[in-house]
Amino acid sequence: MNQEVKELWSKALESGEFEQGRYALNRQDAKFCCLGVLTVLAERAGMHLGKREDERSGNHGLFRYGLAGQTGFLPGEVLAWANLMSEDPAVTYKGTSESLTTLNDRGVQFKTLAILIREQL
Repeated sequence: MNQEVKELWSKALESGEFEQGRYALNRQDAKFCCLGVLTVLAERAGMHLGKREDERSGNHGLFRYGLAGQTGFLPGEVLAWANLMSEDPAVTYKGTSESLTTLNDRGVQFKTLAILIREQL
């Protein structure tokens, strides 16, 4: 992973700027998955991801990103920018390899996720 992006992401997760949400990169209620925070940082860095509201039935309130219209995993454009190999990177937490989205959706706090990202990605 790009070391500058890793530090930027970790600091953003620790900052308190982003309210943690579950099951989506970003919702209209301004809640974010940890991967959604990275997506916002990519946009702030000048990447145009074509953010748009998801209009599919049952998905109201979600935003879609990138050419593939991702709602739950990192768009390919963000993967390239951050130099990540997986749209849902895995880390070891309490002795088990888990994806960041799984940990986020289980309620592992952003500050803990920031530590895992710094140490393992």
